[in-house]
Amino acid sequence: MLHLVNLSKSYGNQVLFDNLTCTINPGEKIGLVGRNGSGKTTLFNIILGKTPADTGEVNHPSDYRIGHLEQIADFKSESALEEALKGLHRREYGDEWKAKKLLAGLGFSEKMMESAPSILSSGYKIRLNLAKLILSDPNLLLLDEPNNYLDIVSIRWLINYLKDWKKELIIISHDRNFLEQTTDYTILIHREQLRKFNLTPSESLAKIAEEEEVHEKTRLNYEKKREQTEEYIRRFRAKARMAKSVQSAVKALEKQEAIVKLDQIRGIDFAFQSKPLRSPSVMTLENISFSYSNSPLFQNINLEIGSRDRICVTGKNGIGKTTLLRIMAGDLEMTGGSIKTHPSIKIA
Repeated sequence: MLHLVNLSKSYGNQVLFDNLTCTINPGEKIGLVGRNGSGKTTLFNIILGKTPADTGEVNHPSDYRIGHLEQIADFKSESALEEALKGLHRREYGDEWKAKKLLAGLGFSEKMMESAPSILSSGYKIRLNLAKLILSDPNLLLLDEPNNYLDIVSIRWLINYLKDWKKELIIISHDRNFLEQTTDYTILIHREQLRKFNLTPSESLAKIAEEEEVHEKTRLNYEKKREQTEEYIRRFRAKARMAKSVQSAVKALEKQEAIVKLDQIRGIDFAFQSKPLRSPSVMTLENISFSYSNSPLFQNINLEIGSRDRICVTGKNGIGKTTLLRIMAGDLEMTGGSIKTHPSIKIA
C-alpha cells in the first residue's frame, strides 16, 4: 500500500501539481494518464525518491519494495541470462528456468540469452531491463511506456503477464488499448490536480470532459442571472418603494460565490521545418550491408528516397532499423555498399 499526501511540485512558474493526495491499495492496477508535461514521470520520480517534492510526502511500509523500468542500460554480466538473474531479490532453485521463460516471452532466443548484453539492440536492452524488473518481484511495479520497444508478439505476452500480476501496478502509456487491457483504475493528472477513477482511461477522460461542460454551462447561467440581478439593482435602487427588494437582491449578490471560468488548455503546436529541394531524388542506398563481429545484421539493401517520400521502417526488434537510420545519418559506418545524397541535403 502506498500513500501520497499533499504532494506539490513546480519548476519555476510552472506548477505541475498541487496538494495531490491519493492511496494505492493492495493489488490495484492503475493507468496514470495526463497531457504531456502534466507531471506523470515527475510523480514516478518522486515516488522513487529520485526527485524531491516541494511539499508533501510518500508513505509506505518499511519493507515495501518499488520497482521501476529503467531506460538506461548498464550491463556488466557476460550473458543476457546472467544479467536477468541479477534482478532476483534472492536466488532460489528453479530461478534460471523462470528467467529463461521470462526472456523467451520477451522475444529472446536461446542464442541471445547466452550472448553478451552489450551487443543487444536498444530495444532488447530495454527488454532485458524489463525482465530484471519483473524477476525482482517488487510490491509496486512502475512502468513508464513499457511497450515502446516491444514488437506485437512481446506486447501481447506482456499484457497477459500484467493481467496476472497480483501486486500493485502503475503504468504510464499513451497506448490506451494497452492500459485498458492491463489496468482496473485510472489516475488522471488534470489542471494541477489528481483524480482517481474506477474507470478506463477513455471513460475517465470522458467523465472529466462532461464535468467541465456542466461547469461551463452552470457558469454561463450564473453570469446571466448575476447580470440580471445587477441590472435590477441599478434600475430600482433610487425608488423608495423598492428599497427592501433591492436590499435583498444586494445581499443575495454578496453571498454568491463566483464560478471561475476554466482556463483554456493549450494543445501542442509544432511543425517540422524543411529546406526546399528541387531535385526529385534525396538519397540513394546501393547494396548496403552491416555486420557485428562478422555476424551479418542485413545485406544488400537498395533504396531510392524521393524528395516527397514519407517512409516507415518496420521490423522485429534487433533486425537493424535503428542501425540503418544511423548509417543513413552518417553516425555509423557501413560494412558494405554506398550512399549517394543530394549535395544540398542536410540530415537532422
